[in-house]
Amino acid sequence: MNVTVTIRRYQPDRRDDPYYEDYVGPAAIVQAHRFIFDSRNRDVGKHLEAMDDREGVWRCRTIHNCTRACPRDIKVMKSIAEVKQAILWGRV
Repeated sequence: MNVTVTIRRYQPDRRDDPYYEDYVGPAAIVQAHRFIFDSRNRDVGKHLEAMDDREGVWRCRTIHNCTRACPRDIKVMKSIAEVKQAILWGRV
């Protein structure tokens, strides 16, 4: 399985806030989570590398706004925490 890692930048309402300027955003992290924890994925390292960035999962401050705002009841913070753990421990 050949997978291309595509990251779309988060587009917050406050475009003038430098904090969010290059943050990939919760939707991209949840999408990466789906691929990272898919047993058929052979490119887990590429997905972890893409998220292991200052503007990736480490920009999340665990305020939980994304989970509360999600219209589909996706456990966004759980996905972000699991990606962080996979990066820290180097395994899925």
